[in-house]
Amino acid sequence: MRLGIDFGTTRTVVASCEEGNHSVCTFEWDGDFKEYIPSLVAVKEGTLQFGWEAISCLKDSDACLFRSMKLLSAELHPDDHVEIAPGLSFPLMELITLFLSHVKRMILHHSNLELTDNEPMEVMVATPANANNNQRYTTIESFQRAGFVVLGVMNEPSAAAVEFVDRYLKNLGPRSPKRYVVVYDLGGGTFDTSVVALAERNYEVIASEGIARLGGDDFDRVILDLVMQELGSDQKPLSRNEESRLLEECRERKEGIKPNTRKMAVDLGVISGQEKIVVIGTDKIYDRCAGLIEPSLDAVRAVIMKLRTVDLDHEDARSLAAIYLVGGSIFFPPILEN
Repeated sequence: MRLGIDFGTTRTVVASCEEGNHSVCTFEWDGDFKEYIPSLVAVKEGTLQFGWEAISCLKDSDACLFRSMKLLSAELHPDDHVEIAPGLSFPLMELITLFLSHVKRMILHHSNLELTDNEPMEVMVATPANANNNQRYTTIESFQRAGFVVLGVMNEPSAAAVEFVDRYLKNLGPRSPKRYVVVYDLGGGTFDTSVVALAERNYEVIASEGIARLGGDDFDRVILDLVMQELGSDQKPLSRNEESRLLEECRERKEGIKPNTRKMAVDLGVISGQEKIVVIGTDKIYDRCAGLIEPSLDAVRAVIMKLRTVDLDHEDARSLAAIYLVGGSIFFPPILEN
């Protein structure tokens, strides 16, 4: 079985390749079907829990949540220890390996794929276009230690271009004027934009820009800050564990926002154990997030201007197949509006 796995900051997505067909795997959990596994770790009564198990600990005040481990692979060495709960730490690579081992178990026992325990799982692994060598090494080695057979690594914009062509341009011929696609990739923690050439279906990244710290995590933080402002000075400072749980609540509410949503309700019960709702106008959220979104648009403009240095005419509208939006954070209404 050949798979493509995107180990994301907030979500991990698995796709299968069978007889030329590419489809996102679904996972059955607690009676529902999910198209991703949360990239989340929880510690409950000294036991590690991952993914949807960790999500179930969101309102358990005795559990500790740990978010965004992928971001640390760009900043820490594989053997650097990460504290995920008071008095409990793991080397970064070991923590990621444990999570990916959980992903493998989910594929085997909870997915729509028909696999046996002894069947090798061959994977193509996606990494950010601007990932450093340390991040690539940590990612590949963790997959291998988790029991996957790593066939290769593909940068995320190229993977998105392959998916775009497979979905929308299957009949792209040699005489087509469409010569490149611009990928706008906004994930949970990083932003990448790249120009991917479509010539002969080689999907070569010919220009890229990135912002190492920009993504859904930042929007969650904006919402959390607004919640704390609404509570005023009477609210005691949050512990690290309370902050992690409340950030997850903010993320969940954020992902429920639609273009016509005017107010968001955040439940403080995740930290207090008693229902207490804070209501925030989405106009306030969008105003605060504007300063985060604008640099991503500047990066897109910059990457398109780089086409001057290669054999592509950025002023010829026929050459551009699309600006393709991918990543878990693109459905945030201010992104779509821009």
